[in-house]
Amino acid sequence: MPLASATERSRVQPSAYLFDLDGTLLDTLADLAQSINQVRVSYALEPWSHEQVRAAIGHGLPSLLRRALKATGREWTEALLAESRERFRAHYLTQLCVETRPYPGVEKALAQLRARGLRLAVVSNKDEYFCTLLAQHYFPGQFDAVLGGDSVAAKKPAPDMLLEAARRLGCPIESCVMVGDSPGDLEAAARAGCAEKIAVTWGFRDEVQLRPQADRLLSHIDQLLDDPDHPASS
Repeated sequence: MPLASATERSRVQPSAYLFDLDGTLLDTLADLAQSINQVRVSYALEPWSHEQVRAAIGHGLPSLLRRALKATGREWTEALLAESRERFRAHYLTQLCVETRPYPGVEKALAQLRARGLRLAVVSNKDEYFCTLLAQHYFPGQFDAVLGGDSVAAKKPAPDMLLEAARRLGCPIESCVMVGDSPGDLEAAARAGCAEKIAVTWGFRDEVQLRPQADRLLSHIDQLLDDPDHPASS
């Protein structure tokens, strides 16, 4: 049977929404910056600005650490990854919910989606352990599944995480909508065969990076509740 076209998929009634976490549901930048800079300082490097941290995040912790420690000149080895990961995790556990906050309207929107009978999942390249802690703290009882970058063999933009989320939710991937703030989120959704690829413009990537792959762009989470045939977004 041939795959459904993007137009045909967009007509499917959604049964689930898959959400990225950092930059989509939660503004985690300040707390991430504190912890990654703690690691940099421990290797005798100057702290990064928030903009430098913003540019480096989104591909999972190993990628973030590798970029953060490149200036040390040390060879990137499994031992260095393990050492720096442990330093990051130890600090981030104390910093996880200090300045992190949900973006405006997110809690209300999630509650309304659940009230409509939709299934919800987190699909983030962040470690599943941290995703679970954050989801439980900020959105208790709202998510039916929480997946992180270490939950599957390949992180986004590979489709693995989205396909596994759909399996755990008991929903066909063709009826799942992906909501994220990065090109990697949108590519993963396209490769998985999601019903719709929605990009948010309040996150960690610029609109110009998102527009080419997005079916819709949202400037506020309330627009997620609009009729897709009459979106309030541009």
